[in-house]
Amino acid sequence: MIKGYRFLEAWIPWDGCIEDIELGDSHYDQFESGDEERFAKEWPTLYQKDEYTQVWVYLKIDMNDGTVLNWPAGKEGSFTTVKVVDGGKYRISDENNNTIGEYEGYVPELLSIKEQGYGDYLEFDINKDCKIPGWRVTQDLLEDFEGNM
Repeated sequence: MIKGYRFLEAWIPWDGCIEDIELGDSHYDQFESGDEERFAKEWPTLYQKDEYTQVWVYLKIDMNDGTVLNWPAGKEGSFTTVKVVDGGKYRISDENNNTIGEYEGYVPELLSIKEQGYGDYLEFDINKDCKIPGWRVTQDLLEDFEGNM
C-alpha cells in the first residue's frame, strides 16, 4: 500500500460503455431495453444518476485489500472486457475521504487486473467476500493519476 492512499472510487458510464457486465446471476447490456431500470433495482448500491441524468456504475474500493465497499456480500461479479474507453471518472482519497488525485478519461491500469486493459477495458472479478482477487497497488499502477495529485 502506498502511504496515505486509502480509497479508489470509480464511476463507469452506463450509456455507451456498458456492453456486457455480469453481476451476481444477472447479465446487463446498455443496449437491452429495460436493463438500466433492472440494474438500478437489483444493485442500488452501485447505481448512481447525476444532475445531468447520466447513469453510472459506482464502485468504492479499499486500496489496502481490494474490498469493494459498496458491493453486496455473498454475490460475485465480473467486469471482463467492459469497454469504458475515455468515459470514466476516478478518484483516490485518504482515510478521511480527502481527495488525493482524480481524473476523467481512460481506465487506469489499476483496474485491469485479469489482463491488459490498454486504457479501454475494465478487467477484474469481485468474489463473494466483496474482494477483487489479485488486487495490488504499486507506484507504477498509480501512474494514471500523476499530475492530478
